[in-house]
Amino acid sequence: MTQTPELLTYLTDAAEPGPALRPLRVGDAVELRLRPGGTEIEAWLPRGPRLGRLPPAERQVLAPLIGAGLCSLRACIAALVPRPPHADGARIHIRVVAG
Repeated sequence: MTQTPELLTYLTDAAEPGPALRPLRVGDAVELRLRPGGTEIEAWLPRGPRLGRLPPAERQVLAPLIGAGLCSLRACIAALVPRPPHADGARIHIRVVAG
């Protein structure tokens, strides 16, 4: 029996989506897309704006999965960690299940 790879990570340069969309919630779906050139993986709401990008170490792990014929990977928001008052938005943590 093969085990599905699972990864818990966070988004760098994450920002809350604009005021036209409802606030983010734990459990919201996220789509991970490899940028052209393969240097970064970005997280997007399925029908919405970009949320941020994955750290380089996670890109190294997930890029081969996306490059193996998939156009994206599905993930979900695992936690929204508040930031200090002077920082924008919350830090977004996501759970990625590949396969």
